[in-house]
This record gives sequence, structure tokens and C-alpha cells, in this order.
Amino acid sequence: MKLAKEIRYSYPESKLLHSHPLAQQWHDDALTRRSVKDAIWQIIDAYIGKPSDLSYFVSHPSKVEGYLVSVVLGLQTDVLKTHPSLKKESIPIHEHRSMPVPISLIDAVVTTYLDKASGELRLPEPGCSPSEMNADDIIREGANKLMMWIAYRADQSCI
Repeated sequence: MKLAKEIRYSYPESKLLHSHPLAQQWHDDALTRRSVKDAIWQIIDAYIGKPSDLSYFVSHPSKVEGYLVSVVLGLQTDVLKTHPSLKKESIPIHEHRSMPVPISLIDAVVTTYLDKASGELRLPEPGCSPSEMNADDIIREGANKLMMWIAYRADQSCI
């Protein structure tokens, strides 16, 4: 959690203050979850023993029995590189805020999968029953996200 705390205070958004206490709490919680996710990714990235031919993706953590739990997905880097992608991974919304956006169909599908997997961790007794995730639905939702954010990049008033 020490690394996550350091990362949290490096975000430009950490300087934002909200006048409503509940809005401030939600903001702080979101920054904490994001920093835990980024800390996990940094630890994996720095680990010397990890397979060098995989790229790793980390979900936002969910609280499971008092612990913050994230899903980590490793995909073959050479396969990822064979698919086209955009360069810019985020778009500015405000001086202190940017929004991550998918850069490829694979990126959008991975994000959708991790969001759904993280959501399943919040269900009662996670992991005790078969997953309700459907591959076709995840791909469809990922494609929809990608197209929405491509449209937003072109015209920010369209959404």
C-alpha cells in the first residue's frame, strides 16, 4: 500500500477538492483504487522473473473479505503488436483530469473483461459458482466502447 499511496499523490486529480463530503469521499476512493491498480502493474512490470513475452493488464481492485483483490490478465505481446492501435491512451477533460480511452479493439475488450471480472469479485461468495460472463457480449461491449471513444476524440460534443 506504500507504493499505491505514493502513486496516488502523483496524480494531477489528487489536487482536486470537492465541496460535498460524499463527492470528496468518492473521489478519494476512486483515486485509491486506481493507485492500487497502478501499483500492482508497476510491481509486475518490475518483477525480473515474469515471462518477457507477455503484456499484463490489471483490473481495479474489489474488496473481498476485507482485502483489495485485482484480476491480472497476461496476453502475448507479439500477438498484441500485430493488431492496429491508436497512440494516445487518454484524453484531457480538465486541467486536472484526463480520461483513459481504449487504443484498440483488444484494449477495449480487455478493459471490458477486467471490469466484468472485477464486478464478479463483488458478488456473494466470489469464485464459488460459474462465471456469468459471455465472450460474445464482452467483445460486443468492447467494440461499442472503442467506437464511442473514437467518436468522442473526433467531436467531444457527440456524447
